[in-house]
Amino acid sequence: MKLNKKKKFDTKKLEKIIKNKNTYYNFFLFIIGMALSAISVSVFYSPNEVVTTGSTGLAIILNKYLNIDLSLLVLCLSSMLLVLSFLVFGINYGSKHSGINPSKNGNSTVSW
Repeated sequence: MKLNKKKKFDTKKLEKIIKNKNTYYNFFLFIIGMALSAISVSVFYSPNEVVTTGSTGLAIILNKYLNIDLSLLVLCLSSMLLVLSFLVFGINYGSKHSGINPSKNGNSTVSW
């Protein structure tokens, strides 16, 4: 009986992707976008009790009635929605949004 050996993670491919200048620019824009989103929730939405759409709006409503930390609620709701997307739409849909690319032979790779 022959044992299947798992492929090791290809670090050279990851290094090539990280060295790409476009990748740094995309990370920079992602961080700026998340910072602006966090500032808008903490400065405008939450203090004025304005509800947005999505998990942030639901977290603001739950925060008002349950007095649980807003950031913890957003993290939990977003994580549950990610798991739900894996269950309902399949691994290929959920992996697009989490950075994991499943291959046909069972080995998963991380894409950036």
